[in-house]
Amino acid sequence: MQQHSTPQTRRDRRPPALTPHTAPRRAATARAVTLLTILCTAALLSTPTPRHATAVAPAQTWPLELEITGEAGSVPSAVAADAGRFYVAQHSRLAIIDPEAAPDRQLLALSEPLGERIDGLAARDGLVVTTGSSLRIIDVRDPSDIHVLGRLPLRPLHGGRVLLVGDEAWVLRGINGVLRIDIADPTAPRELGHWSPHPIAPNGAPNVVVDAAVMADERVALLQRTSNPVSPPRENELTVVQLRAGAEPEIVAERTLACCESEVVAVGDWLVTRRNSSNDVLVFDGTAAQLPQARRWSSPGSSITDLVIGGETLWIGEGRSDWRQVSDIPAWRVRGPYQTVYRDLRQVVAADAERLFVGAEVSGWLGADGAAAAGPSLESAYLYELEPGPRGVWAIGGHTRGLRSIYELHSEETRSPLQLRKTAVGNMKGNPPHTIAAEASRIHVAGEWEIEDFHVDASGRLTQTARHEAADGFNFLGIHMVAALPETVLYRVQQSSRSGHHVLFLRGREPGVEAERLKIKMAPSTETFGGAVVLGTRVWTLFNDPAVGAPASLQAWDIEGPKRGTAASARHPVAPTGASLLAGAKDALWIASGNWVRNWNVRDPDRPVEMAAYELQGIPRLAGVSGDQVWVGYGTLPAASAGASAGGGLLVLDIGGVGDPRELAHIDLGGPPVDLVVQDGVAWVNVLGAVQRYALASPPGPAASPTVPTAAPATGTPTRTPIAQGTPTVPPRAATATALAELRTPEPERGAVYLPYALAAKLPE
Repeated sequence: MQQHSTPQTRRDRRPPALTPHTAPRRAATARAVTLLTILCTAALLSTPTPRHATAVAPAQTWPLELEITGEAGSVPSAVAADAGRFYVAQHSRLAIIDPEAAPDRQLLALSEPLGERIDGLAARDGLVVTTGSSLRIIDVRDPSDIHVLGRLPLRPLHGGRVLLVGDEAWVLRGINGVLRIDIADPTAPRELGHWSPHPIAPNGAPNVVVDAAVMADERVALLQRTSNPVSPPRENELTVVQLRAGAEPEIVAERTLACCESEVVAVGDWLVTRRNSSNDVLVFDGTAAQLPQARRWSSPGSSITDLVIGGETLWIGEGRSDWRQVSDIPAWRVRGPYQTVYRDLRQVVAADAERLFVGAEVSGWLGADGAAAAGPSLESAYLYELEPGPRGVWAIGGHTRGLRSIYELHSEETRSPLQLRKTAVGNMKGNPPHTIAAEASRIHVAGEWEIEDFHVDASGRLTQTARHEAADGFNFLGIHMVAALPETVLYRVQQSSRSGHHVLFLRGREPGVEAERLKIKMAPSTETFGGAVVLGTRVWTLFNDPAVGAPASLQAWDIEGPKRGTAASARHPVAPTGASLLAGAKDALWIASGNWVRNWNVRDPDRPVEMAAYELQGIPRLAGVSGDQVWVGYGTLPAASAGASAGGGLLVLDIGGVGDPRELAHIDLGGPPVDLVVQDGVAWVNVLGAVQRYALASPPGPAASPTVPTAAPATGTPTRTPIAQGTPTVPPRAATATALAELRTPEPERGAVYLPYALAAKLPE
């Protein structure tokens, strides 16, 4: 497994200041830590000194590695055509399709996950070049043996569209022009550097490469536009460059275009462009130095959305479903419109000389005669929220509003390929589902207006057992499941009026039982819901006050026992506004605030205590706890690259000691995580509609402290910071267990406190 990201420990940096109420508690914690220091021996509190590189900083050596053990779902993210085959990227997997084969044999292969999401894809001579967080060259000559020949990391900027020009791969990098990579040796791709024909626009702003097209004789047409759309002139530059071995690209033709062409394709020596939200295409003569305009054509139908080349044929996409075919550019012989089998907003297209392939939730193609045909099944299902299930996870899938379905993702063994099975559709057209909560034999689905209950039989099939109205006659903004407990189902409703509230409903589990339903008014509707976590007999909620300078507040509610349905604590400020409650376990909550993950001990609901904070150079979005491990999914901003998407990563922390959380493993996800479920030491991560299953490559245990390089961390890397300065350093794992056993007298009610500094926080002030 390729290692990613280099962490840097910064013990002298404190997290952003909270509200003033935390000062005395931090002082109390510091006094408690002093007492703990006296109780513990010097040998117990010793820790290896981090080793710093003296020359070039080495890559981070993580104690453990993360590996993908399965993937399912998603819709095609890229597609390319070569030598009568179509190559379709299914998130991190590559499908090979032979359209000439019998319908049940068209899918020649679907590879194992390649380790990262594929954003760009190009194919030539039995090789496929993909871009994501790295450029990969893949041998696909034998569909039964798809393997990577060479790899080149593309960080810190995520890859976008890729073109093959002679012995080079050109990756579109937005304001950085194109990244040229030498692929003459497929096993050792080599970066040649960035290049742009005109880096600066006439108005002084950087130019952005928005699209490019490969022409004959190793020529490339580049379409550039100024990055400042409000400062004139808003012009496009169309430039043709010649690539020669051992030399910089040479500009051989160029022309200034009016705003705002967004796509260019090459048909022989002709260049065709289209504008956003326009019915027009322009055709230019690519053989002349001034690129004179040869034709302007206006679609009689909807706005033009795509231009695709297959050999000498131009396909023009209109609206959401229609295509026109131009077979002779000088004569402009137009046929169509033809309609594809299905098309949605996530479609990707490619064409060869005979047909146009459309990859979407339902993939298919148009033949040269305009006849539509369905493509092979690619397990295309854009997946949404995840929920733990008895054999894996449950998921909501689908894209078209009102047609979402429930899926089960599972495999017989932890490290075997995933199976994606649609288990139920239900009557959801008028009640599209938002969230789900599951038990061993039941699933509760919160939709637009109602909650639907399903029974799960031994084979995993679902049968609808009941439907419930969500609220008693007042207007609200959707339903969101919180949890399904042995006797209670919790869901949240937000009233639509400004004078309304966020309401937590507690409903009996049995179908049709409405008498025991309780309503808890948690916070005004003007506040933003930041999450809810069930710990024991309480549910903890977090709300963000929109007032300037107001903090995010944490509050507990009893959901069992004689005080069921009442507040178990007052509201406690815990972070600046904009926070979210990620996860909870072992009397502790994990709260995201900015790019910090904060750990709070809530054993005493009236006195929550912040234990530690961990900083990432990304935005934490999700977390899950399994044993002594916290899995944190975070997102990063998209790079300024044409076609690039936002990034993200998955970080695993060990929280078994009484010191700082210890990094165990980290991997680049290639996109922001949408949902995360952690159970039995395995993480299920939804990244842009595809669910990947991750596991640690070896069991957790004693490991040497990671090497800490002197170089600054790359984007998305974590840094850790304890809350109080002068706190004890992290003791070895075995000694920690011994010390806690000696000091716990009597044993706490609900077991050991496993979180950083939790023991110190429990000592008297």
